[in-house]
Amino acid sequence: MSPAVWHLYGRTLGNPPHDAWEFKKIMDAGILMTIGTDWAVTDDPNLFPALEGMLKHGDNSIDLESAVGALTTNGALAVGRERDFGKIEVGKLATFIILDRNIFEIDSSHISETKVISTIFEGRTVYHSK
Repeated sequence: MSPAVWHLYGRTLGNPPHDAWEFKKIMDAGILMTIGTDWAVTDDPNLFPALEGMLKHGDNSIDLESAVGALTTNGALAVGRERDFGKIEVGKLATFIILDRNIFEIDSSHISETKVISTIFEGRTVYHSK
């Protein structure tokens, strides 16, 4: 799933048009859903507006925990790297981001405003905001 491209395509795709990005329908079917950025076709790879959109997608909205799972643990599972990535646990590679807010403690309408403070890749800080 790539909700980062909603601004390009809207909520329907195909001919005839059908609903796109059916998060809840996919999860209810037991399908392992992951989220990508499609960065090559967007100017900004920021997924926080897309994350907020997953929570506000009408009948296909999902809860925040499931949406974050699609961005983290599910991606690791999909590529067979759950031993290395997807959760912060002893023995896994220290690859994670530090945010300017706890997205689980704010109103979901502010998730899109979230900023990354630092990016740690395999234990090394590779980005830190000024």
